[in-house]
Amino acid sequence: MEELPKTFRDAIEICRKLDISYIWIDSLCVIQGDTEDWAKESITMINVYSGGMLNTAASRASDGGQGLFFERREMQRCHISIKLHKDADIWYDCIPSIHPLDSHRCPLETRG
Repeated sequence: MEELPKTFRDAIEICRKLDISYIWIDSLCVIQGDTEDWAKESITMINVYSGGMLNTAASRASDGGQGLFFERREMQRCHISIKLHKDADIWYDCIPSIHPLDSHRCPLETRG
């Protein structure tokens, strides 16, 4: 385990804690930089991902050494209440939206 990049170790730890027996890590299962292997394996990814119990993505990581988890800065929030009927309110926390294709925030979106 110590020889694996932090992102892989984090993913394996998640699987262990959730008692998931199998894991698919794209960069281990597809030969990196090999267009022929990518062409062959990318066709089967629908089967891999559609049969999975859980998908994780290291969206904020620029490489496999950074891990899945990171410190988040406190975001501005507002609390709103929606009245369903006279005796029940639902409270929501609202936070600002971050555009998913903002590549300086999500390096994953620049790959693949």
